[in-house]
Amino acid sequence: MHPRPYGRKTPRPSTAAALFGTVVALLALLLPGAASAGSVDATDSAESTGPAAVALPGGKANWVVSVGRLQDTSDAVRPPTWTRLGYYVFGTDGTVSTQYWQWGQADQAPRINAKKADCGGAVPVCDVRTADGFTAAPTGAYRGTYTHTPGGKLTVVWRTGATGAALPRPLTEHWDVTAGLASGDVARITSPTFYPGVQDSPTRPGPVQFPAPGEFSDYEANFGVGYGSNAPLTAQSRTSMSALVSDARYNARHYLGSFVSIGSGKVHREWAGGYFTFGARDGENTANPWKPCPDGGCIGYLQHDTGCKDVNYPDKDRVRYLAEIGGGRQTASEYWCQTLTKGAKDCYLANSHVQPMLQVVGDSGRFYGWVGVEASPHVDTRTLQPTEFWTQYYFGIFDQVSYEELRPLIPVRAVVPQAPATDFRLDYGNSNAIGYLRWPRGGAEGPVTYSGRNRPVSGCRYAEFTAYAADGTSVSSTSSQFCAGNPNATVRDFAGTLTLPGTNPGPVRRVKVVYWVSDQPGEWRPGPETTCTATGCS
Repeated sequence: MHPRPYGRKTPRPSTAAALFGTVVALLALLLPGAASAGSVDATDSAESTGPAAVALPGGKANWVVSVGRLQDTSDAVRPPTWTRLGYYVFGTDGTVSTQYWQWGQADQAPRINAKKADCGGAVPVCDVRTADGFTAAPTGAYRGTYTHTPGGKLTVVWRTGATGAALPRPLTEHWDVTAGLASGDVARITSPTFYPGVQDSPTRPGPVQFPAPGEFSDYEANFGVGYGSNAPLTAQSRTSMSALVSDARYNARHYLGSFVSIGSGKVHREWAGGYFTFGARDGENTANPWKPCPDGGCIGYLQHDTGCKDVNYPDKDRVRYLAEIGGGRQTASEYWCQTLTKGAKDCYLANSHVQPMLQVVGDSGRFYGWVGVEASPHVDTRTLQPTEFWTQYYFGIFDQVSYEELRPLIPVRAVVPQAPATDFRLDYGNSNAIGYLRWPRGGAEGPVTYSGRNRPVSGCRYAEFTAYAADGTSVSSTSSQFCAGNPNATVRDFAGTLTLPGTNPGPVRRVKVVYWVSDQPGEWRPGPETTCTATGCS
């Protein structure tokens, strides 16, 4: 499923009071020559030349980024939580700029209609709603500078606001960088504790770990995630909603991620996405696919077997919509329970979950998912006016991206219980390889897939996978070699498929995983190993 529920006077880093000017003035200051967020292009930043050129983070100029402050809330005090969604554009001259939308719990931003969804079938014909302001161009801006520090760290320092005037004090962010995703098509930045730790349960998200003071920012921001490429940040670069249903590049993917949110007054973690696919392949919705609107600009879905419950109204489906909006990479996501209406075709107008999102697009133009925020205030169901029951507001920060290609650092079994999966972990000193193997259902013949991440603390490391049939037939595959001290990343994701040779080799019975280590150039030796079957690793 999509992230669970949870607003607009501008939520506020402490220096945000004077950040907003007119859109025209903002864009003129932020990106000279730009007419809208849709006109931001890598050429604005990536073609600087000269001896002082700075390496782009992960080699990418144009980013979609979600960031904010999530803080426990009570009904007695106006809440400090805010979320920000926007574009970061990096130049090789060491400058960086952002345009953004921002919402805070205390702002009580209303839900607004973004697009009428007429998806057919049993999906109600309703307006897809989003947070106030998201259908227009961004209204906030910063400009600043950035540097790389050892260990894959990116430091961004915001120095001026939307008017071009210096901020009362610079605002600093420290990001972890993961380069080379999807064969180099995309890179990722995360706040230090955005993803769960490696000890988290594979079936439960576990508690949220807040960053230490100053670890992520020297102002209020405490969580963030972003994805970058060199594709332009234009409406033309985004993928249509109908293509998610019909295009074979996208319709069988699972779009998953981490969702750090506040609901019921407490900050917690959930998983973004779920076990459905847009094309109804290999998911829980094979007999109930997402349905496109006639113009291709939105899709709708009735998600069965959810937590929607009401003894008075037995319809337990969750209604979900996605719609293309605005002049950049915007997508409006909304969902609500049909039990909250009095009829299956009725529209729910009160406390739905609205989630502004920006598409993740690679250098190749390929769509990989979204980063987004939740900005859902609580309203009185009779008057539809905001209440100050702050604990009923839902706000959050998430990524929801192709698990198969971008490998968000979450345990896939928590959200995709589709086939047997066995987890492995190999430690060599402080270095480790962590991942899982996924097996064909029912012990059938077919490939075994593996995925995980390699984290070398010293030297160079890689993982080797060898699959065996009952008769001894085997096939091997390895991750890439990765060395400590890489300036762009501290970990490297890996994934692959093990397909036994021959016409009838039988099913894979076991897979041996070996962690190879090198502490001297050119000298490799086998390190720890484990043997896995569909029931576990030993």
